[in-house]
Amino acid sequence: MADDLFYRQAIFAARGQYQKLLAKRKELDAKRAQIETEMEQILQTVQGLAMLAKEKTPGGLSSVKPDDLTSLGLADACRKILGAEDRFMSPRLVRDSLVLRKYDLSAHKNPLASIHAILKRFEESGEAESLKMAGKAGYRLTRTAEDAVVAPSKKRISRKK
Repeated sequence: MADDLFYRQAIFAARGQYQKLLAKRKELDAKRAQIETEMEQILQTVQGLAMLAKEKTPGGLSSVKPDDLTSLGLADACRKILGAEDRFMSPRLVRDSLVLRKYDLSAHKNPLASIHAILKRFEESGEAESLKMAGKAGYRLTRTAEDAVVAPSKKRISRKK
């Protein structure tokens, strides 16, 4: 009986620690979402000012040219846009980035819905992660597009004998 009491106390303490960590994670997620929102606003300001000053913003999305997307399907184009940035991007920002690069979305009745679905699939497969920003989901790749293509084939090879 003394052992049962000891284990119950240990479980109680562990559950308490777990709840504290969950609360701390929630706080950090909220702070991260706030930072991502602020970064998005600053980035838009920088991009707007760079256009007015006729300067290019270094790296990131400015490195993705329209010709890089012309032969790609929508999922690969979204992957290319997300892969160019190491930040969370809303589906609207992904769509706007595609439009800015003259990607042809005319084959899709509702391009934004298609992009939402693609980003959700990326998240479900582990290729992307999401974060709620101002009540809306933002996505970023968790691994490179090359890893995503290579990883499934490695799994298939390892299953064969």
